[in-house]
Amino acid sequence: MTIAYAFRPLLTAGMLALSLPALAQPSAQTTIREEQVVKVDGRAEVWRLSWIGPVKPFCGPDSGDDVITMPCSGFAYGEQGRLVLSRTLPGGQLDDRLDLSPLFAGSDLTDHEGNAVLPRWPILDEDTHRLVADDATLAAEIRARPPVAVIKLVDYDRDRKAQEFLIQTDVQPGGKRFYVAVGVNRTTGRLDWLRSAARPDRPLVLNWAAWQALAKGAQNIDVVRWDCGDHGSEVLETYRLSVNAGRIDVRLRTFACADAGGNGGLQKEEPY
Repeated sequence: MTIAYAFRPLLTAGMLALSLPALAQPSAQTTIREEQVVKVDGRAEVWRLSWIGPVKPFCGPDSGDDVITMPCSGFAYGEQGRLVLSRTLPGGQLDDRLDLSPLFAGSDLTDHEGNAVLPRWPILDEDTHRLVADDATLAAEIRARPPVAVIKLVDYDRDRKAQEFLIQTDVQPGGKRFYVAVGVNRTTGRLDWLRSAARPDRPLVLNWAAWQALAKGAQNIDVVRWDCGDHGSEVLETYRLSVNAGRIDVRLRTFACADAGGNGGLQKEEPY
């Protein structure tokens, strides 16, 4: 049996623009999720991840042992809502902001109501047996933990500026986590998500291993996206990655499993 992959078409730039609701009015409730001082072109800026409007649990501390199942992988113990990334200059004026909720529109997540989702408190290995045992004291302990840091800046596009961080936007069968890199667009100087050279019309969604390969300066490196035998797959899929001076090249390559090492087994290669 050949696995049926859930390749959902991502929103184009035009679709994203149409889908972005007007950013919240000053009267809307704003909850700062995380704040950091970031150096951009020699100046100190304040970057904030903020929830606009109501914030709801997602695989939260009261979800019991559901949080250790695949749909919660990477998101427990989390929150969901309308999420905005903003940059403020030293004088206090608002410079730039970006609505991140549309990045989740095509994900496989259940019950996220079209919202963005972020982990709030870390899940620990020792939580597993307590969740299974329905430990009534665990939820309060979880809420007392320091929040998970999200803004971890890395130079993913190798433009010599560590101005991007990853946001997990999806999880697929087997707990495979997929991410978008968000930061400053090197051309416009505005907040944006990274895109591949071949598909500038959509955000670039890759797994963790692929983003780490880009951070190390990948040049014609193959990173597995979906392996032989994984959930019945009869093919091996890889990302062929290269990055240089802000340009990210990605090609999706498909191999017959009998030739998964690349010995003549390439069936298809397409821009991604």
